[in-house]
Amino acid sequence: MPESTLAEMAAVRLSVWNSRAAHPRVVQMELLAHQLACQDYSVDILRHLIDIEQASRPCLASFQAQPEINVHMRTLIFDFAMCCHTRLGLSTSTLYLCFSVIDRYCSRIVVKSSTYQLVALCGLWLASKYIDRKPRVPSLRALQNLCCNQYSRSQFQDMELHILKALNWSPCNAPPHDVFVDILLKNKISSLSYKGLHLNDLKYGSCMLCELACFEHVLAFDYNASAVALAAVTITTHALRLSVDGQFVHYSSMLKDANLQRVCDLILRKLRSRNFPSSFKLKYLGQNKLESNPILRSLLEYELMIAPPIPVQAVKKPAYASFSPSKPGSCANVSPAPSLGFQDSFAGTSFRSPRVVAPPTPCSPSNLSSNSVPKVKTPHLNLSPGTIGSGKQYEVSQARATAVRPTMFRRNESKRNSDIMEPDFFDMAANSNKRAR
Repeated sequence: MPESTLAEMAAVRLSVWNSRAAHPRVVQMELLAHQLACQDYSVDILRHLIDIEQASRPCLASFQAQPEINVHMRTLIFDFAMCCHTRLGLSTSTLYLCFSVIDRYCSRIVVKSSTYQLVALCGLWLASKYIDRKPRVPSLRALQNLCCNQYSRSQFQDMELHILKALNWSPCNAPPHDVFVDILLKNKISSLSYKGLHLNDLKYGSCMLCELACFEHVLAFDYNASAVALAAVTITTHALRLSVDGQFVHYSSMLKDANLQRVCDLILRKLRSRNFPSSFKLKYLGQNKLESNPILRSLLEYELMIAPPIPVQAVKKPAYASFSPSKPGSCANVSPAPSLGFQDSFAGTSFRSPRVVAPPTPCSPSNLSSNSVPKVKTPHLNLSPGTIGSGKQYEVSQARATAVRPTMFRRNESKRNSDIMEPDFFDMAANSNKRAR
């Protein structure tokens, strides 16, 4: 078929789609038909999605066996992928699917640190092809601009093919979190009451918590997306209920499953830390404070009601040990450290999976490594062997404080350092996800 015919057919399809989208009545009828179909087959759809997610879970033990990447690098890469997702204006499901593709690929293939960013961009590319409309799918040129031309077109194509082969040509079969959020909100959980609450606000806050949960490796590897979605819907419902009616209900009174309570604990622990990724702040806050987003403010207020902060006057100087001078080696008079807050609720509980020896996995293609990536030289501290362990630890901290840190690469001079996020690199004026007051 000649190219002119294909171009004409594409133009006809686009004109038909635009004409349908221009009629609100047609859009309303299609939406109503979709809602009725989902309502009739919601139980079957939910069972099918749960069966699929059981077969598409990543493995934490395999990820921990990676020789060059770790959990900290995973957080940085996810932060970069979320910034690119916001910059391109892709759908919410694309972000969750991108995170799933990255984790499942790293659970099967040994990934080098130099190609980890390429895996993230190709995962975002595949997810957008699967979910977004064709005009919204980013081009190779756009992906190269996002990584400052760090990888060539052939490297993107080779990595895309390698991801497809590693995931058995089904990289996008894992259901995203927002699918479960939609099903849970439409079917109305019996233990939750949505009366007086707006469903769009509930979905907005639930998706916000699910995005934060994706950055926590324990929630991403050890728990299903359906459990995280259910916990996010439960916390968001109680938080909005507190802000609207002033009625405080603890989430544990509505959940009988211990695993779901632990998921809620981990999500609230992430909120309590206030250590949000830079991409999360740019997407939902911009340059404003945390209280500028009303949904996020409601979540933070609910978290404070569950675990209120300890006053400064109540925290005394800790007396960790008081040894008897007559018995230098005795530890009978050691006093325990005081409690400082939320750590007590997690005391004695290990949330990480046991580290086991994973079987060897194949490596990523050798031709994907980029030798042109600039490396940042870290300063070397010339410390004598007797410095550490001889009561001179303050010299080590002073040397670290006075050491010259590497400067950030400027985009107009050289390539951007992938370990450092540049807020100016992503133009957030065109894509604002801040909630109106």
